[in-house]
Amino acid sequence: MKKNLKNIFDYPPIKALKLNEQEKKTWEEIAWQIYYQDQDCKNLPNDKCSNETFVHIYLKRDSKTKQIVIGSYYCLKRKLQNNYLIRGFAANKLSLSLINDKNPFPMTDPDEFKIDDLLKESIKNNERIGLYFYGHSGIGKTHKIISYCNDMIINHNQTVAYVFLPQFVREIKENFGLDSSVNKKMIDYCCDADILVLDDFGAEYTSAWFYLNVLLIILNSRCENNKKVIVISNFDPCKVAKILKNAIILNFSYGKEDNETKLTIVERLFDRLVQLTNNKKLSYNCNSRRQASFAGDKK
Repeated sequence: MKKNLKNIFDYPPIKALKLNEQEKKTWEEIAWQIYYQDQDCKNLPNDKCSNETFVHIYLKRDSKTKQIVIGSYYCLKRKLQNNYLIRGFAANKLSLSLINDKNPFPMTDPDEFKIDDLLKESIKNNERIGLYFYGHSGIGKTHKIISYCNDMIINHNQTVAYVFLPQFVREIKENFGLDSSVNKKMIDYCCDADILVLDDFGAEYTSAWFYLNVLLIILNSRCENNKKVIVISNFDPCKVAKILKNAIILNFSYGKEDNETKLTIVERLFDRLVQLTNNKKLSYNCNSRRQASFAGDKK
């Protein structure tokens, strides 16, 4: 790597130490190592660090002896390994970043620019937003929200429960009756995380039991603690409202509740969603990027 900095003692973390001439001679080589370490790490994806252990070294002045000593700290990128309480996507997507987006597909829809600006402003201000993000498959909804979550972890140490609902529902069902502590832990993660993402919301795999005994508990808890939710769906809110109604009224096969009571439950569930997403509905139209990527791979 070239020395992009002519004088290592102009590098802000080193300059702040106010080294005397003897200290400069003693620590010059280590100072360059620190510079290389920081620059290499900066240019790597979010899931990679210049040190495979995610440990960085730095120089500091001992508060008692006033001597320069070497210290160490964990790279912020290590947080990506720990701050996802639930990570319902592949590990290679930890490299995504909205701030440093290298997506080869350019934005063409004005509404997509608005969504990007909203998410980037949230990252800049460390504001945990709620929103309902919908649109047809393959336009990049999941890509954007994973990128947003990665950046919120890196920049603001947020905890995230990223729930891919088909997988989550399956795991809840598989654990039911076997080890209730596992389900309780997953539900607690969804309640407690700074950011909760519900991906692929409103698909037909869900059931009245899941909506009432899992999802409603999570949404109630987040309402009580003013913790927002990001919903990703292929369907607009009106369509999802019909899906919730059908799941609870038509498929609610236990108990003696009448349809009016069941409708009240649907309204309560949907009201929680509206509240937690700030009734902010976002969408944009573009061709499927997933299909475009596949077509490119075939060429």
